[in-house]
Amino acid sequence: MRSGRDNDFDSYPNGDRPDVIGDWKLSPSRSRDEVILAWFNARAFAANQPGQVGNLGRNVVIGPGFKGVDLGISRSVRVREGHQVQFRAEAFNAFNWVNLGDPGTDLTRATFGRITSTSVSTTAQTTVSRDARIFQFGLKYVF
Repeated sequence: MRSGRDNDFDSYPNGDRPDVIGDWKLSPSRSRDEVILAWFNARAFAANQPGQVGNLGRNVVIGPGFKGVDLGISRSVRVREGHQVQFRAEAFNAFNWVNLGDPGTDLTRATFGRITSTSVSTTAQTTVSRDARIFQFGLKYVF
């Protein structure tokens, strides 16, 4: 989370953390629309004082979690000696869950505390959008 200013005069623009001036936690039992509009109480933060480092710790506010289930099933059938047919069915995001993205973290922007996107799944090799369910089928002849 950033205050959007260089109030501590360290020459790193947008590198300052804000000050916590109130309780930023909101009830988890709110509607999905309320969660999207305010992941946390944005009024609980203020720009750090000139010459000071903000008092908000690193990684204190955590965004929504990510959940997804990928399923796969395969079946091999022997056609004759040394030959077989393999059928495979896969479902990515099988339950079609919509995962919310992280809230805005720049104190100077109107989107501070709001969720404006859906999440993506990131691995070391790829970044894959996980917005919708995907089915994939395959048929392979092995000899």
